[in-house]
Amino acid sequence: MGLINSPKKLNYLKNNFWKFLVGIIFIFAVDIVLDIILAIFGVTLIVFAIYLIYILVTNYRDKTYPNVLTKYLVIYLNKKYK
Repeated sequence: MGLINSPKKLNYLKNNFWKFLVGIIFIFAVDIVLDIILAIFGVTLIVFAIYLIYILVTNYRDKTYPNVLTKYLVIYLNKKYK
């Protein structure tokens, strides 16, 4: 609507070209964009899970530090019941 109502259509199109490009991509390639977003989200979750497993293993082997889950559970419970 802004392009139609604008008196200088070429300048409006130049300034907002990226919006039109993103709109066209979402209209014609929704399934591809959604696949890419879900793949990135899945890889992020897998990397986060590997990181948590790494933290748990290193804290289990080193007896001077408490277990990371126990440590954060105690911190959470202290904040909740204050």
